[in-house]
Amino acid sequence: MRPTPSDKKPLVHPGVLSRNTSFYTETVLNSPCATKAKEIEIAEEDIIGYTRPREDDGGSDSESDVDDKRSISPLIMSPLLARLPSVKTAGSTRVAELVRSGNASRDEAAAFWVRVSHKSIMNCFFADHAVVGVNGYNDQQVLVENEPVAGLLRRFNVSGRHEAQNVVSLARVYDLDVWSVSNSHIDIYWPQGAASSLPPDLEEVPHTTRSVPLTMTSHRTSEKPDWNLRHLNKSSFHETYHHLDEVEEFMRQLEAQFPNTTKVHRVALTAEGRDVYALEISKPESSAENNDDKKKKKKKKKKEGKHPLGPKLNFVIVGAQHAREWIATSTSLYLAHALSLNSTDLHSLLDVFNFHIIPSPNPDGYVYTWEEDRYWYKNRQIVDSHVKCRGLDTNRNWGYKWHPEPVHGPFKPTHPVDPCSHWYPGGRPFESAEVNGIANYVNTLTDLIGFLDLRSYGQMISTPYSYSCKRYPKDIEDQTEAAYGAVQAIKASHGVHFEAGRVCETLYEAPGNILDWMYSKEGIKYSYAVHLRDTGTWGFSLPEKYIRPVGEETSGMVRYLGKFIAAKLNRKL
Repeated sequence: MRPTPSDKKPLVHPGVLSRNTSFYTETVLNSPCATKAKEIEIAEEDIIGYTRPREDDGGSDSESDVDDKRSISPLIMSPLLARLPSVKTAGSTRVAELVRSGNASRDEAAAFWVRVSHKSIMNCFFADHAVVGVNGYNDQQVLVENEPVAGLLRRFNVSGRHEAQNVVSLARVYDLDVWSVSNSHIDIYWPQGAASSLPPDLEEVPHTTRSVPLTMTSHRTSEKPDWNLRHLNKSSFHETYHHLDEVEEFMRQLEAQFPNTTKVHRVALTAEGRDVYALEISKPESSAENNDDKKKKKKKKKKEGKHPLGPKLNFVIVGAQHAREWIATSTSLYLAHALSLNSTDLHSLLDVFNFHIIPSPNPDGYVYTWEEDRYWYKNRQIVDSHVKCRGLDTNRNWGYKWHPEPVHGPFKPTHPVDPCSHWYPGGRPFESAEVNGIANYVNTLTDLIGFLDLRSYGQMISTPYSYSCKRYPKDIEDQTEAAYGAVQAIKASHGVHFEAGRVCETLYEAPGNILDWMYSKEGIKYSYAVHLRDTGTWGFSLPEKYIRPVGEETSGMVRYLGKFIAAKLNRKL
């Protein structure tokens, strides 16, 4: 998108055209800010294409007009726009003349400008509403100003995977902090105080720049909190993000509330002396069954014949390996809560599966994001006695296809990665105490069938492999079928669209990834990396009001995957 017009024009904000009227009815007309706006203008120069109404004088269109109309189709806007004090459109007051092009990738870049007379109205409007893009999911927008700034985020627009990989490779060369990758854009972050100038190789790549707010929320409770864990929807716990001590208190309370279902295990000790915990959630077989009931069940099984129940299957879910991805930790806790309650749809999965949830696999880094640097990425261990920096990327420190360089590519480094790099994978596999402890814990489990690495942001469900796109998993057919079904399950909850594909394609190639280890070394057939909301509007600063919706749609995904796996293995749910 183009930058804001000159100061002589009223203050504006960018947005994206929608394929239906939902944006205008939900975010404009129903906004309490709308009645305060003196004018909303959709500027001609910011629309991909438009057509003026045909005159009834029998005049013919020019050749260029005809060609233009062939490439576009009408986009009928809501007539309720008339409720606004004043509406101007490109060349006419008829809103129905606005159109979208026939090219989805071009549609995604279409822009309109909402013009209001006072900055306070603009802040009011954009603080409460996420703009919905033409693909049905949130596109990156400028966030509210007048907040403390943590740094700059640049979105580099690309056309396809090849261009995306080139930008990512350049980011590695210059040790830049890549936040999100897709086949249409790359988000790269420059922290406040760091050199914000663009490397020469990136200057010519089309991009936008915005400030990233320093969102340091804190809701620590001095007294023992009462979160009402007996009810999922009424519990206050899922209304806000929580410091590590409250995360651990939640796990203890969950174990106390549901002692027959939930058990807390200590699985690792970090470099700074913190514990890594896992929640085991399972349903024990009822001890109340009498012998007659057991005999009846045995007879029934013999009649059914071919597919005995067999042992319970184990399903592992890991929260935020990267410290700044708070929504991944919050969502893993929501899943643990939903599984523990026998009043939820998710609870029925415990008839077939035992769940092992590790909400905070990087507790040192997580605490650091609360107390020092909101967008810290790695863990906090000392990696070299000769350097002052700390931490390694725990999601590159797993032992399958681990490599001392970040990844192969056109700009492959000629020397091992600097220990201070964002991409530092450690000096050896399993150097991270957290990674080593979690691997040992998972290795004690039998009959492993499902694994989810919860991450943010990007709205993607990805299958192995991460280390290379040259090799396909032997289970790729079943993995992909389940992934696309999970995408639909997520969309059914709140209408949010996710992409599905191999992680080396949806993201980039990276050795030493947890996904590859769980699939190849632990033999977990249905292994996925799941990048939760959003696509960049808020990024890692996703507001707390989205914690519950993200938890709900992720629950829908887990429920679908559980049923899919059970059906494949002839297990009844």
